[in-house]
Amino acid sequence: LALTRPATGSAACNANETAAKAVNGSVSGGNADKFCSSASSKWLQVDLGASKSIASFVVKHAGAGGEPTTYNTRNFNIQTSADGSAWTTAVTVSNNTDNVTTHSVNAIAARYVRLNLTTPTQGSDSAARIYEFEAHDTAPAPEKVVLVLDQVPQFGIYRSTEPTTYTPPAGLLM
Repeated sequence: LALTRPATGSAACNANETAAKAVNGSVSGGNADKFCSSASSKWLQVDLGASKSIASFVVKHAGAGGEPTTYNTRNFNIQTSADGSAWTTAVTVSNNTDNVTTHSVNAIAARYVRLNLTTPTQGSDSAARIYEFEAHDTAPAPEKVVLVLDQVPQFGIYRSTEPTTYTPPAGLLM
């Protein structure tokens, strides 16, 4: 819902790292493909254009764009608003270390979504780095677990007196 929508934010680190970069649908454009802010109060806001039903948010932090994971946002919250003035906190995250965070919420009707970055990194660096900020009208699909091997073969090296044409018995993996 936020993809390519109008985005504003706290002062950018430089002219190539504006709020619009966090809703461009890309994390692969290098350091200039992100929203970066060193302002004392760091935030990113997106106007969805009209009231939308929101069921989940995805935040792609510094590690998702290839930067060190020590730059991943540590503490943040996500707020929603119908008018851009009165805000309700939908998600609060503390002690994050993940490159990508996904947050399901009970359906929320809102026109504006806002990401407040309260502790921008894992250490003392003061710049917040957000590669993508997404709002979705559906909850994320459940994670699928695929069984790759139900048995693990054991391999060994040995010297045999058998001729080089030796074939192991059926069922024996060599």
